[in-house]
Amino acid sequence: MDAMPLIVFIRHGESTTNTENVLTDALDGFPLTERGRGMARGAMEEVRKLAPSRIVSSPVLRAKDTAAIINEGLGLGLSLDDRLWERRMGAMNGRRGDRGMWRFESYSKPEFGSVEGWESVRARMRSFMDNAASLGGTTVAVSHGDPIAAAICEVLGLDEMAGFGVRVGHCRLSIIGFDGGYEVLGTDVPYVRPDLAVRMRRYQ
Repeated sequence: MDAMPLIVFIRHGESTTNTENVLTDALDGFPLTERGRGMARGAMEEVRKLAPSRIVSSPVLRAKDTAAIINEGLGLGLSLDDRLWERRMGAMNGRRGDRGMWRFESYSKPEFGSVEGWESVRARMRSFMDNAASLGGTTVAVSHGDPIAAAICEVLGLDEMAGFGVRVGHCRLSIIGFDGGYEVLGTDVPYVRPDLAVRMRRYQ
């Protein structure tokens, strides 16, 4: 039987957007911290266990640099995909705020209306997943917290508030398989343990 496609989403490592509490979708200007670079090296070791076929990244600097570090140990070549871009922040771009609570705290503010809608983020992530599934093998995709949460919510059929508790930590793995339909195999995974590897055997 042919192996089923696997998509491994990874949020970028800690960057200066996190240490400075900046909400931004800017392409450049917010590099990884040294701690973030260490996180990326750790993620490389976990990704290696999944025998990836390719690695794709958001073009945003913090994601692109994370992907480049991961790829140092894989040698797959790195491609960029705008569908993995950070959520477009509109009038809130560049503002400071708690990255864990900004959505909840901002719903009543007029400027929240300029932020990219959840359905838009879900749609572009679904498009990415459909493309990755069509390629087969294991696709590693480095992106951002909201887009990865939106991908998980797309599979689970959750709107933004219903999926508010979906956690996406820095350089943690969120694993989605495709076997006639999408299935969430793991979220916020720090280590690929043997029991998880057993669950994924039919995908590899």
